[in-house]
Amino acid sequence: MTRVLIVGVGGLGCPVAWALARSPDVAELVLVDSDRVDVSNLHRQVLHGIADVGRPKVESAREALTRINGALRVSCVADRFDLHNAAALVARADVVIDGSDSFRTKFLVNDACVLAKKPFVIAGVQRFEGQVLAVRPGDSACYRCLFERPPPRRATLTCQQVGVLGAVAGFVGFVEAAAALHLIADESPEGLIAIDALNENVRTVRIARDRSCAVCGDTPKIRDFEEENYRPQEDDDDGDNGSCSDPA
Repeated sequence: MTRVLIVGVGGLGCPVAWALARSPDVAELVLVDSDRVDVSNLHRQVLHGIADVGRPKVESAREALTRINGALRVSCVADRFDLHNAAALVARADVVIDGSDSFRTKFLVNDACVLAKKPFVIAGVQRFEGQVLAVRPGDSACYRCLFERPPPRRATLTCQQVGVLGAVAGFVGFVEAAAALHLIADESPEGLIAIDALNENVRTVRIARDRSCAVCGDTPKIRDFEEENYRPQEDDDDGDNGSCSDPA
C-alpha cells in the first residue's frame, strides 16, 4: 500500500487529498502545511469549512479525510516544506504531490524527489488555466527541464492580483490526483497536461528530458539543497517566468 506526501493543503492539495482518500491503493496521506484556514480561501479549499477558520489546515483536513475514509491513516506536519525537512519527508513517501503556492517550494519538491528518485506530481492553477506535470525521475522530464530556476518576483502574480476560480482549482486538483494514481500504478508519465477551462480544452504536451538539466541531466550540478538554488532571479533578468504558477 502507498504512502503519499501532499505538500500544501489549499486549493490544489484539498481536492487531491479528497480524491486519494477514496483510493484503495493509498494507505496513508502525509499532509504538510504551516498555514491556518482563512475565510477568503474557502471557495477553493474543499476540505475546510467556516467552522475551521483559524485552525491549522492540516488538522482541519485530517478530520475531513477521516470522515471520508475511517481506515485511512492521515499524518500531519504543521510546518513549511523547506530546506531543513525536505529530504526526510520525501524519503518516507512513495509518491509526492505538490499543491504549494510558491515557486520556491515547487523547485524544492522537484529537486528533493529527483535526488531521492521518488515519483511526483507538480501542478499550478491561475484564473481559468492549470498545468499538471507528473515525473518519474530518470524516465521523464522534471520541473527544472521546463523552468530552469525560480522566476523574478516581478514575473509572478498572486491570486489576489489575478484571481483563481474555485471550480478550476478543484478540477486541476482531480487531474493531479489522477496523475498520482497513474504513478502508483507504475505507469509512465505522458507529458505536461495543460488545462484551459474557459475554452473547455485539455491537452497533453510531450516534454523531452533536458540532458543538461541542473538536477536530472547527465552531469547534474544540484546534488544537495542550497539556498541559492531556490532564490528568485534578479528582477532585471529576463529568464523564463515559469507559467506553472500556483496561487492556490
